[in-house]
Amino acid sequence: MKAEDFLDDIPLDLAVRAFSNTSHYPEKLGERARNDYANGMAADYEHMRKEAETGGTVDMLETEFKRYRAGSVSRYRAWLESNSRCASSFIVGPANFPTRRAEKLNEIASRRIQEISDFKKRGMDAALRNLRSDLRPIMRGDADALERLEAELAKLEARKQEIKSQPSHLMASIQNINARRRIPPERSA
Repeated sequence: MKAEDFLDDIPLDLAVRAFSNTSHYPEKLGERARNDYANGMAADYEHMRKEAETGGTVDMLETEFKRYRAGSVSRYRAWLESNSRCASSFIVGPANFPTRRAEKLNEIASRRIQEISDFKKRGMDAALRNLRSDLRPIMRGDADALERLEAELAKLEARKQEIKSQPSHLMASIQNINARRRIPPERSA
């Protein structure tokens, strides 16, 4: 997907309104905010697509991205709406300017930005866990738990042999690998 595919998620009038009391050029800032959102979503889609291809779960990509996109757009709009309530005394004039109220509204807008950042991290992590089951932790109830444990053990054994073959093999690394490959009896399938 291209960035243009995401521009309509954020209405231009909302983006312009978000900066009307804080900038002499709200149209430019509104358009930049929309473009930043669209470019970010296009990059996120591309990242998810690559991970889905690697994980062999391309069929799940649309569902995962739809959920991620919905969460992102709702938080981005909440930030723009919150930012539209902010004002600058330089833009609206200093007479009877409610400084304390403006500070509170700016703090709220800042929290909305943090919510966007937090969601993008959590949402992307959740989507990638679903798109790349090989990156998920191995759980006892998983249908493929035994196969994944055996594959992990084979990787650890190969790494151990690689370390041993080096002239100055590191005993600490070998001990670490040996410790990681042990499965406690209560956790075995």
